[in-house]
Amino acid sequence: LVSTISFLLVFFMVANLYNVETKMLNIRNSQPSNDASYLTYLRNVSNNRFAEPSFKFQIAITLGNMGLIDESRKILNNLIIRDSANIDYRTFSAQIYEAQGNIEKALEERIKVRKWDPWNLNNLMVIAGYYEKLNDSSNAKSLYKFVAQTHANQPQVKQAEEALARLG
Repeated sequence: LVSTISFLLVFFMVANLYNVETKMLNIRNSQPSNDASYLTYLRNVSNNRFAEPSFKFQIAITLGNMGLIDESRKILNNLIIRDSANIDYRTFSAQIYEAQGNIEKALEERIKVRKWDPWNLNNLMVIAGYYEKLNDSSNAKSLYKFVAQTHANQPQVKQAEEALARLG
Protein backbone atom coordinates (compact mmCIF):
# COMPACT_ATOMS: atom_id res chain seq x y z
CA LEU A 1 0.00 0.00 0.00
CA VAL A 2 2.76 2.44 0.91
CA SER A 3 4.69 1.69 -2.26
CA THR A 4 1.54 2.16 -4.37
CA ILE A 5 0.83 5.54 -2.77
CA SER A 6 4.46 6.57 -3.19
CA PHE A 7 4.39 5.53 -6.83
CA LEU A 8 1.16 7.45 -7.49
CA LEU A 9 2.53 10.54 -5.78
CA VAL A 10 5.74 10.45 -7.82
CA PHE A 11 3.78 9.72 -10.99
CA PHE A 12 1.47 12.67 -10.31
CA MET A 13 4.40 15.03 -9.74
CA VAL A 14 6.31 13.85 -12.82
CA ALA A 15 3.18 14.16 -14.97
CA ASN A 16 2.61 17.72 -13.75
CA LEU A 17 6.22 18.70 -14.29
CA TYR A 18 6.18 17.20 -17.78
CA ASN A 19 2.96 19.05 -18.54
CA VAL A 20 4.42 22.38 -17.41
CA GLU A 21 7.65 21.83 -19.34
CA THR A 22 5.72 20.95 -22.51
CA LYS A 23 3.46 24.00 -22.21
CA MET A 24 6.42 26.29 -21.56
CA LEU A 25 8.21 24.93 -24.63
CA ASN A 26 5.10 25.63 -26.70
CA ILE A 27 4.90 29.16 -25.28
CA ARG A 28 8.55 29.82 -26.11
CA ASN A 29 8.07 28.54 -29.68
CA SER A 30 5.03 30.71 -30.38
CA GLN A 31 4.48 34.40 -30.94
CA PRO A 32 2.69 36.29 -28.16
CA SER A 33 -0.90 37.10 -29.08
CA ASN A 34 -4.07 38.25 -27.39
CA ASP A 35 -5.75 35.09 -28.67
CA ALA A 36 -7.89 33.59 -25.89
CA SER A 37 -6.30 30.15 -26.18
CA TYR A 38 -2.79 31.58 -25.92
CA LEU A 39 -3.73 33.62 -22.85
CA THR A 40 -5.40 30.58 -21.30
CA TYR A 41 -2.21 28.64 -21.92
CA LEU A 42 -0.15 31.33 -20.16
CA ARG A 43 -2.55 31.45 -17.23
CA ASN A 44 -2.54 27.67 -16.85
CA VAL A 45 1.22 27.57 -16.59
CA SER A 46 1.45 30.57 -14.27
CA ASN A 47 -1.19 29.08 -11.95
CA ASN A 48 0.47 25.65 -11.82
CA ARG A 49 2.18 25.24 -8.48
CA PHE A 50 4.74 22.90 -10.05
CA ALA A 51 5.88 25.51 -12.58
CA GLU A 52 9.40 26.81 -12.13
CA PRO A 53 9.61 30.43 -10.92
CA SER A 54 11.68 31.21 -14.02
CA PHE A 55 8.76 30.06 -16.20
CA LYS A 56 6.35 32.23 -14.23
CA PHE A 57 8.71 35.18 -14.54
CA GLN A 58 8.92 34.69 -18.31
CA ILE A 59 5.13 34.65 -18.44
CA ALA A 60 4.97 37.85 -16.37
CA ILE A 61 7.34 39.51 -18.85
CA THR A 62 5.31 38.24 -21.81
CA LEU A 63 2.04 39.49 -20.31
CA GLY A 64 3.64 42.84 -19.47
CA ASN A 65 4.93 43.21 -23.02
CA MET A 66 1.43 42.39 -24.28
CA GLY A 67 0.04 45.26 -22.20
CA LEU A 68 -1.65 43.01 -19.64
CA ILE A 69 -0.01 44.84 -16.78
CA ASP A 70 -2.42 43.80 -14.02
CA GLU A 71 -1.96 40.10 -14.77
CA SER A 72 1.79 40.55 -15.08
CA ARG A 73 1.89 42.44 -11.77
CA LYS A 74 -0.10 39.68 -10.01
CA ILE A 75 2.35 36.99 -11.09
CA LEU A 76 5.32 39.20 -10.30
CA ASN A 77 4.01 40.03 -6.82
CA ASN A 78 3.63 36.31 -6.06
CA LEU A 79 7.20 35.71 -7.23
CA ILE A 80 8.49 38.59 -5.09
CA ILE A 81 6.71 37.14 -2.05
CA ARG A 82 8.65 33.89 -2.59
CA ASP A 83 11.99 35.58 -3.35
CA SER A 84 12.04 39.22 -2.30
CA ALA A 85 15.76 39.58 -3.00
CA ASN A 86 15.54 38.60 -6.67
CA ILE A 87 17.02 41.51 -8.59
CA ASP A 88 15.39 40.55 -11.89
CA TYR A 89 11.92 40.49 -10.33
CA ARG A 90 12.49 43.87 -8.67
CA THR A 91 13.93 45.44 -11.82
CA PHE A 92 10.98 44.30 -13.93
CA SER A 93 8.61 45.49 -11.22
CA ALA A 94 10.26 48.93 -11.39
CA GLN A 95 9.92 48.93 -15.17
CA ILE A 96 6.20 48.20 -14.89
CA TYR A 97 5.71 50.97 -12.35
CA GLU A 98 7.64 53.36 -14.58
CA ALA A 99 5.53 52.39 -17.61
CA GLN A 100 2.45 53.15 -15.52
CA GLY A 101 3.90 56.56 -14.61
CA ASN A 102 4.38 55.65 -10.95
CA ILE A 103 7.95 56.91 -10.52
CA GLU A 104 7.77 56.82 -6.72
CA LYS A 105 7.04 53.07 -6.66
CA ALA A 106 9.59 52.47 -9.41
CA LEU A 107 12.15 54.30 -7.28
CA GLU A 108 11.30 52.14 -4.25
CA GLU A 109 11.91 49.00 -6.30
CA ARG A 110 15.18 50.31 -7.72
CA ILE A 111 16.40 51.22 -4.24
CA LYS A 112 15.71 47.63 -3.17
CA VAL A 113 17.76 46.42 -6.14
CA ARG A 114 20.57 48.72 -5.04
CA LYS A 115 20.47 47.16 -1.57
CA TRP A 116 21.41 43.77 -3.08
CA ASP A 117 23.51 45.05 -5.98
CA PRO A 118 25.05 48.37 -4.92
CA TRP A 119 27.47 48.61 -7.86
CA ASN A 120 24.96 48.06 -10.66
CA LEU A 121 25.75 51.06 -12.82
CA ASN A 122 22.59 50.96 -14.94
CA ASN A 123 20.45 50.81 -11.83
CA LEU A 124 22.34 53.71 -10.25
CA MET A 125 21.81 55.85 -13.34
CA VAL A 126 18.10 55.02 -13.44
CA ILE A 127 17.72 55.88 -9.74
CA ALA A 128 19.46 59.21 -10.29
CA GLY A 129 17.16 59.88 -13.24
CA TYR A 130 14.13 59.13 -11.07
CA TYR A 131 15.39 61.57 -8.46
CA GLU A 132 15.66 64.19 -11.19
CA LYS A 133 12.09 63.50 -12.36
CA LEU A 134 10.93 63.87 -8.76
CA ASN A 135 12.84 67.20 -8.45
CA ASP A 136 15.13 65.77 -5.79
CA SER A 137 18.31 67.33 -7.12
CA SER A 138 20.24 66.72 -3.90
CA ASN A 139 19.90 62.93 -4.12
CA ALA A 140 20.35 63.00 -7.89
CA LYS A 141 23.63 64.94 -7.56
CA SER A 142 24.85 62.66 -4.80
CA LEU A 143 24.22 59.58 -6.91
CA TYR A 144 25.73 61.07 -10.07
CA LYS A 145 28.85 61.99 -8.07
CA PHE A 146 29.02 58.44 -6.71
CA VAL A 147 28.80 57.07 -10.26
CA ALA A 148 31.50 59.43 -11.50
CA GLN A 149 33.83 58.49 -8.64
CA THR A 150 33.29 54.73 -8.60
CA HIS A 151 32.82 53.88 -12.28
CA ALA A 152 35.47 56.06 -13.89
CA ASN A 153 36.09 53.89 -16.95
CA GLN A 154 32.44 53.40 -17.92
CA PRO A 155 30.67 55.31 -20.72
CA GLN A 156 27.79 56.26 -18.41
CA VAL A 157 30.17 58.47 -16.42
CA LYS A 158 29.92 61.08 -19.19
CA GLN A 159 26.14 61.11 -18.74
CA ALA A 160 26.60 61.47 -14.98
CA GLU A 161 29.01 64.36 -15.43
CA GLU A 162 26.62 66.07 -17.88
CA ALA A 163 23.80 65.65 -15.38
CA LEU A 164 25.94 67.11 -12.62
CA ALA A 165 26.72 70.14 -14.80
CA ARG A 166 23.03 70.53 -15.67
CA LEU A 167 21.99 70.31 -12.01
CA GLY A 168 24.66 72.80 -10.97
